[in-house]
Amino acid sequence: DAVLAAYEARLPELSDPRGVARAWERRASLAGTRYRLAIDGEPAPFDATALRLDDDGSLVVLAPDGERHVSLADARVLRD
Repeated sequence: DAVLAAYEARLPELSDPRGVARAWERRASLAGTRYRLAIDGEPAPFDATALRLDDDGSLVVLAPDGERHVSLADARVLRD
C-alpha cells in the first residue's frame, strides 16, 4: 500500500517531463560527469563532460569539438 500511495502522490509530476529530467539530473549529479563515448558510425571515441539532458532525452555533453547532443541509443560509454 505504501509503495502505491507514494507512486500515486508523485504521478502528477509526469505531466512535466522537463521537471522530471531536471530532478533526475540533480539526483544523479549529472553535470560535470566525465565520459568516454563511442558513437555508432563514428571512427573514434571521444572524451566529454555531461552538461544536462535535452528535452528529447539526449545527453548534452561538452566535447573537444563543442557541445554535442548524444542519443544514448546510438552511443556506448567506455570504461577503463
